[in-house]
Amino acid sequence: MIDGQKVLFSGMQATGTLTLGNYLGALKNWLTLSDEYMCFYSVVDLHSITIRQDPAELRRRARNLLTLYIAAGLDPEKNCIYYQSHVSGHAELSWILKAPLVELCGGHAAADAVRYLIVVLAAGCVWPMTFGFFERYAK
Repeated sequence: MIDGQKVLFSGMQATGTLTLGNYLGALKNWLTLSDEYMCFYSVVDLHSITIRQDPAELRRRARNLLTLYIAAGLDPEKNCIYYQSHVSGHAELSWILKAPLVELCGGHAAADAVRYLIVVLAAGCVWPMTFGFFERYAK
């Protein structure tokens, strides 16, 4: 809670176009929450780089998604709407949280299957991962 108000955070990846599932499953519901919650909605563009992306295309899709948030009715005056990549704390926390995973993968005693599992779990839980980390340990 912040100042006695419940807090809500959600976001969508900027990897493609908004689908009916995105709208019905998330965005439509977000429209009614700003009266009860302090809402933070992110265009999750850093999470999108767990696979290779054309930087210009990713920026274009991120802008389009932010535009769609507002066009669908999210009010920037009542909600905090932002690009994940513009908040350095996301990437900084990712590095802090994945440091123990890098150590686990780096040991010679780790079996290939264990290394792969750690990388897969890390991609889902601690993002954004770097391409070098994937290329080194997911072979």
